[in-house]
Amino acid sequence: MLQLSAQFELEFWANALKQPFYTQELNLCTSIYGGKVRCDFVLFHPSKHPDFLIIETKWQKNSGSVDEKFPYLVENIKKKYPYKTLVVIDGGGYKRNALEWMRNQVDDKLIGVYGMADFQHLAHEGLI
Repeated sequence: MLQLSAQFELEFWANALKQPFYTQELNLCTSIYGGKVRCDFVLFHPSKHPDFLIIETKWQKNSGSVDEKFPYLVENIKKKYPYKTLVVIDGGGYKRNALEWMRNQVDDKLIGVYGMADFQHLAHEGLI
């Protein structure tokens, strides 16, 4: 569940401004483990995303543990996040099979998993 103060603030600004805006590092909800979740970005657009859009980013240049965190992220998105979410992954340090697994998790809550170039293209074309 979204923390009341963050939810109130988002909805207040959306109703007051009635124009696109974003915020970053928002205390979003309680995780599947019971801790706090901070998302990278929340986007509001009156016509494209009137119910908000969460954007999570994952970047790792060299091989490491970022892909081991994908299942935790996906479970939080599907079970705890209050808004539709897309994930942007870049850096090349993740396992290709892990990226494919995450893309196979796309549904009505996790609406997309993109590399940075694809995300930039979609944003430039006004599709996000």
